[in-house]
Amino acid sequence: MRNPNTWRARAAACVLPFLALAVLPGCGDKNRSAAKPPATERVVADAPYTPRPEAAPAPQVTQVSPTIKLYGPLPPDEFQRLLDSPGVTNVGIAKPAAPAPAAAPAYAAADPSWNVPLRADWKYIVLHHSASATGSAASFDRAHKARGWDGLGYHFVIGNGSGSGDGEVEVGYRWKQQERGAHAGNAEFNTHGVGICLVGNFEETHPTPRQMAALNALVRYLQGRCNVPASRIIGHGDVPGKDTQCPGKHFSIGQFRAQAGSGGAISTVSAATSKSAAPARTSALMP
Repeated sequence: MRNPNTWRARAAACVLPFLALAVLPGCGDKNRSAAKPPATERVVADAPYTPRPEAAPAPQVTQVSPTIKLYGPLPPDEFQRLLDSPGVTNVGIAKPAAPAPAAAPAYAAADPSWNVPLRADWKYIVLHHSASATGSAASFDRAHKARGWDGLGYHFVIGNGSGSGDGEVEVGYRWKQQERGAHAGNAEFNTHGVGICLVGNFEETHPTPRQMAALNALVRYLQGRCNVPASRIIGHGDVPGKDTQCPGKHFSIGQFRAQAGSGGAISTVSAATSKSAAPARTSALMP
């Protein structure tokens, strides 16, 4: 008969190792025994994304001329071909060019005394003859004052050599002071018309060549300065409401107007042949 104590001892020896495996932590599991508790993760907010700047490639520089550099891959001969091509007006690069000549002035004064600041709206040029063989700005000024006018009614007087120099341009106070004229017998043409009187009676004689040269220079200047077209160069007889032959049958307004519109060269008149007319009076009486 077996001893019960011996049997129990043998059973305990077999069971206890398995109990130890189940109860003791890590027993029989090498990975579990080496495992560590997970660390707490630290969360950081995302920063805004900023791309790293890339270095720009160095431009290709071609010295086209001593003063021009071409930035880019275009070869100089191709660049020149584009510039010289008649069908291309703009290739993005300015081609050097000689400076343009200075524009010609719109008007040229043959005498500095004509050049005064404009303060009136001049629209017409009205031509007269004095209907007298002799005369000057001073003699006409006296005659006009005797009529009760302020003084010389014209803006300019061009002499014929009798009373004033042949081709001499006398500048009246009305032009210097930019005042309305007293020559047309019409408010519109007195206010907006530059009055020019040539000494002489052109019903009987012709203007002298010097008078015509001076008149041509003066009218061309007034056209450019006051922007008066040739169609508004008229004779006194063309003023509405005036029944007069002025400036006479030997002065062709049509021929002179055509010449004035031809764009020919401006004649010159020496400054020595121009002088100021009589000063103004203060009367307000005008025709």
